[in-house]
Amino acid sequence: METAVLSLAVYEGRRLRSSFRQQAHAALDRLLDQLECRMKEQPELRPTLMDLTQVVLAERAGFTGALAQAFVERQYDAYLKQDWAACPQCQRQRKARPAVRRTVETLVGPVTLERPYFYCAACGHGFYPLDEALGLSRRVKQWDVQHAGVKLGLEMPHERASTLLGELTDVAMSDCGIHEVLHEMGEGLDVLRVAPGAGEIQERIAAAAEGRKWKPIVVLAADAADVPS
Repeated sequence: METAVLSLAVYEGRRLRSSFRQQAHAALDRLLDQLECRMKEQPELRPTLMDLTQVVLAERAGFTGALAQAFVERQYDAYLKQDWAACPQCQRQRKARPAVRRTVETLVGPVTLERPYFYCAACGHGFYPLDEALGLSRRVKQWDVQHAGVKLGLEMPHERASTLLGELTDVAMSDCGIHEVLHEMGEGLDVLRVAPGAGEIQERIAAAAEGRKWKPIVVLAADAADVPS
């Protein structure tokens, strides 16, 4: 009689998959409970489709954020349980210190991570391997939120961009936060580096002047806040 041998890797993979699905189902149950409670607030009224979608939009962040968190716990289980790590600066092996909890905000909702912290006494460097593996931003608002805020901030006043971001997504970003991210992105750039080159300007003039008697007027606009004028 043959005995089936289940490898540790296969067992661990199945355990993580089962845990992931249990967390996903639990998050869905919480979402459905919240939706039912919201709908029971006015049982005498039949909600319109817009009413329903607004309720789902208001409650979905907890569900999608929980899914993202469950996925991280499944895919990065080794980082969450890591006991030793090499210091990025001096390559000495360091033992993990007690885990530190961190909650970050994404476009799909908040994600809470409780990951081990490492500190190298030799070079005074502290680090979180999981943060590096996930490519986390040092800010609470993660890269997807920052990118969305920057796109809006480039098209309109920062205060209006902040308002629209909060209305259209599950996360808010202040006008000051949008300004800071835009400033960091533009650090080191000057007008000459971002302005069109001479060839491109000539092409634009030719295209605008085609079929017209008078040559067009060329205007270069720049925000004078960080430009010597």
